[in-house]
Amino acid sequence: MIFFFFFIYLVISLFICFFIRSLFKNKHLKRLFFSFFFSLFITIWFSIPGSNQMAPIFSIMIVNVLEGNEFFSMRIFRPFITSFVFIIIIDYLLFLRKTKI
Repeated sequence: MIFFFFFIYLVISLFICFFIRSLFKNKHLKRLFFSFFFSLFITIWFSIPGSNQMAPIFSIMIVNVLEGNEFFSMRIFRPFITSFVFIIIIDYLLFLRKTKI
């Protein structure tokens, strides 16, 4: 059941990111903002350090702001930047493949 809701969350995140992508005319800005928001939505990490529960980092950031803690801690920055770099590389590779065909 939890996989079903996570799948729905991924589909909605992808839809939102494609909508954000369509707001820009520049192809590099499209890729940059798509990668930023998609990695922000899909990256998951431990909700509390030392626990087994995982949550998207976007929701962890919201809880941190509401609790008065720091906005973007290093414990969630590392998985975010990893997924951001991975997504932007994949996006540019697909663009290069598309232009060669």
